[in-house]
Amino acid sequence: MFMAPDSWQGLYYSTLEHAKSGRIPAARLDDAVRRILRVKLTSGVFEAPKPSLRPLAGKTDILGSAEHRAIARQAVRESMVLLKNENNLLPLDGRKTILVVGDGADSITKAAGGWTLSWQGGGYPNSEFPNGESILSGIRSAVGAKGGKLIFDPTGSANVDADVVIAVYGEDPYAEFQGDVDHVDFVPNGFDTAKLKAYKDSGKQVVSVFLSGRPMWTNPEINASDAFVAAFLPGSEGAGIADVLFQTDPTYDFKGRLSFSWPKTADDVELNVHNDDYDALFAFGYGLSYGDASTVGTLSEVSGIDESAMATKGLFFAQGKAPQPWMLTVNETPISGLPFDDGNLTIAALDKDAQEDSLRVGFTSGETDFVISSGYGHDFSRESNGAMELVFSARSLAGSTDIMIGMGCDSDDGRECAATLPVTLSAEWQEVRLTLSCFAERGVEMGNLGRAMIIDGDAGQSVGLSNVRIEADTNAKADCGHPG
Repeated sequence: MFMAPDSWQGLYYSTLEHAKSGRIPAARLDDAVRRILRVKLTSGVFEAPKPSLRPLAGKTDILGSAEHRAIARQAVRESMVLLKNENNLLPLDGRKTILVVGDGADSITKAAGGWTLSWQGGGYPNSEFPNGESILSGIRSAVGAKGGKLIFDPTGSANVDADVVIAVYGEDPYAEFQGDVDHVDFVPNGFDTAKLKAYKDSGKQVVSVFLSGRPMWTNPEINASDAFVAAFLPGSEGAGIADVLFQTDPTYDFKGRLSFSWPKTADDVELNVHNDDYDALFAFGYGLSYGDASTVGTLSEVSGIDESAMATKGLFFAQGKAPQPWMLTVNETPISGLPFDDGNLTIAALDKDAQEDSLRVGFTSGETDFVISSGYGHDFSRESNGAMELVFSARSLAGSTDIMIGMGCDSDDGRECAATLPVTLSAEWQEVRLTLSCFAERGVEMGNLGRAMIIDGDAGQSVGLSNVRIEADTNAKADCGHPG
């Protein structure tokens, strides 16, 4: 059996035609049905009462009960894996001044991953998780109980005095193909992890709480941390993190052990203990407990991947999502899931080559732009000096076919260092290519690119957007005219 969300109609009619023609014999169909019925009979589904008559049916009031939450919180405590704990920094003293940074600290949706409130998860405020508790909330309670001081600065931009920094960051939510990667290099997204080293250099102790659906190559982040915790996806019981970090009960300790090996290089996409060349950074089954000696040392920060092959740097939107560190934003704020509608702009998933692999962007008022941006600037100066282009697929869905496409720097003064180029779309999907040097000539500081794509549309316009990336200029010449 397999799932065919994008091609079920073709699969159905093809199977029906082959069955009628005899290409698929009736005996083969009977065998398939027999296997399904055998499994159902074995499971007892035919003898069981219908779901509405089963115990606890309809009793939604027990969902999220104290008993359920306690088990979930225990699961969080016992699933975390401690990879590094230099000088036994953990457990932390809640009486100290604790600075919490990172976009994952106060985001239940980031801690939950995909398959939550939507297929891909992500983008939902904490209020959408009733009875849930963020990691920040748990830390605040643990510190408050000991009389310490907590400072929360998600971007890590404030200059504050603290004894310990807890940084909570990691992968953005994903599910199925949208989480597929060619390598396991963690690319910082909503939080600039380069700040971890600055904290250490200033004398602060750093604890990293890394959120991910899989082991990732994080050597630079591990080096910049005194303690590094692989928290994976703790979900809606973030207080379980604080339980162990601050050992709020003497029995709480790190019990988790790696169920997958941790990569030594970013191209270690297959790490199996049975292979002769098995060479993991942290082997299958690794995990520290309090009191264990931490002997990680300084790790190599050579990823093992040719930078020119790391497509993520020049990939802004693909397979229905913006890969880290890029985000879909409106008014400099990441959108809270799809569909999105703030009265000025509507954004929804759209099918092109696969289910929900593209976007439908509608401009209600014409006063708000759609932007793919990052939390900080990126250096694309080399690309803009060479023969490189901003490339994407687009189509007009409603309104005028003329649209403005732009790029912009990471600045505090909005559109000041942005520039746009006119593009004419058709009703059919088309590939659009805009030379990067054209944006640089119009004032965009390409060495500090924070907005990879800006779409400026008129009221009533609606466009389809797919596969936004940077590629080599196929014409090897700058064309700053009126592409389309």
